[in-house]
Amino acid sequence: METAPTQCLAAFERDFSLIEGLQEASRLSYTLEKAPQGLRIAVRRTGGAAPVRESCLLLQTEQEYGSRLLKFLYENAVPPEQLCDVLQDVCGQRLLPEDRKQEM
Repeated sequence: METAPTQCLAAFERDFSLIEGLQEASRLSYTLEKAPQGLRIAVRRTGGAAPVRESCLLLQTEQEYGSRLLKFLYENAVPPEQLCDVLQDVCGQRLLPEDRKQEM
């Protein structure tokens, strides 16, 4: 099945260094995309453990508000595993979680 094309509206990346015994080196990538159903926010972690990507659709949400949400997630270093919970707290009914993807 083909996926509908998306348009990247904004992106941020945050790098974490190796701190021996405390954390692995990794990168968090945050993207805001325009999808056919609404706006999609995705967070992807690479490096360290197996890469993980989580995304949620924001329904009936203005692009400006989506951009502010993306910046909030980036500035607070929200990991992929917590993305939908954080957005659920903020957006409530306007949120449609998508499947978590373990990337190889």
